[in-house]
Amino acid sequence: MIEFINNLNSDDTKKFGKKACHLAKLCQNDIRIPKGFVISTDINEKNFLYFQDEILDFFERLNSNYVSVRSSMTMEDCKEHSFAGLFDSYIKVTRNRLFKNIINCWKSIKSERVKTYCNFKRIDYDSLRMAVIVQYMIEAEKSSIVFTQNPVNKKNEIVIEAFKGPCKFIVSGKIGPCRYYINKSDFHLETIESKKEISTLDESDINEIKKISLYIENIFNFPQDIELVKERNGKWWVLQSRPITCL
Repeated sequence: MIEFINNLNSDDTKKFGKKACHLAKLCQNDIRIPKGFVISTDINEKNFLYFQDEILDFFERLNSNYVSVRSSMTMEDCKEHSFAGLFDSYIKVTRNRLFKNIINCWKSIKSERVKTYCNFKRIDYDSLRMAVIVQYMIEAEKSSIVFTQNPVNKKNEIVIEAFKGPCKFIVSGKIGPCRYYINKSDFHLETIESKKEISTLDESDINEIKKISLYIENIFNFPQDIELVKERNGKWWVLQSRPITCL
């Protein structure tokens, strides 16, 4: 019912959802991800009460004051459809807020935006099932969203968007990031777009992100949309990876 990400079968998407299983596959290939656990699709608002003690036990074993809470849907992060941004996620969640935010994450599956998206993509809404991921919260010095293929014009280049602070600000679109374009033929940094005079990433950051993103693309054998954060001691951590989709 509840399992640590590194112990998951990376093919068990019906029980733990696509996002969690993608993270499990990254673990199996030695990619650094924050320690976390997954509440399976067998648990929901109706039977949640019976699993609270077990969830708290898993939480304590993360040894973190703060965690993130995110959806892991059975049909999320697919090549055909992503559901990106349609479910509620939470960062810097304390022990006291854990249950409330898990429940709110479940409730977001009932939103009109999810139903509208399912109708648009001709997805059977009633077939949707949600697992919930709870992960150790990395204190982000820098964040990055990486596309291993240009999502706009499909050019063979890596597009890196970076920002100082948590990834949530990039994803929400509230703050414009620095953007870097790397040609995948010769890995030359072609362009930097920034509203600031100072680049967010230094050369070592760009090289590390490039190395990680290309390795992940090779793991899944498909262009990837990757979310990373850099903690204050200099390590980059992968928060998620999913196929690049149109919508």
